[in-house]
Amino acid sequence: MEQVLDRIKAEIELMRYELSDDGGIADIISTNAETKWGDPGWVTYDEYPFIIVEPVRDAPKDETVGRSGFDVRVLTVQVSILVLAADYFDPMVNESPGDRVLVRSAMKTQRWLRRLGNRKLDDLEGVRTVVVSDTNYVPQERGITPEGFVKSALITLVVERKYQHEL
Repeated sequence: MEQVLDRIKAEIELMRYELSDDGGIADIISTNAETKWGDPGWVTYDEYPFIIVEPVRDAPKDETVGRSGFDVRVLTVQVSILVLAADYFDPMVNESPGDRVLVRSAMKTQRWLRRLGNRKLDDLEGVRTVVVSDTNYVPQERGITPEGFVKSALITLVVERKYQHEL
């Protein structure tokens, strides 16, 4: 799981600096902090918006017995894009511009990760499939930070990977 998360995090870091014409998100959302491996818990105001890559599930799919066997695991990874809604406040419009930024960023991230999936995480050993399964937009959570509320897009990836059996 750790190698898979490292590979996805490295790809997200590349995507953060690419323009949308090249598949990235740099001109859609300006992430202020390095992509985080796991939820850091407390984040300062100036780090928003930011992206988290974290493990969700590691489940067996197929296993063999013996020294020469193998295990196939289904790894679920979540990529979260978080924005502070107050950063996008505009009293002249009747919508939340931050939601549009979040949706555009999530769409570009999905496409980037699908391309990475087609490359099987750049041929990481044992990777069989990588699927961007879904994206969820979490309703706003008021009072999360003193500065306002946080909105997020949660992109779920499912990675099937074969490991040499370890006794």
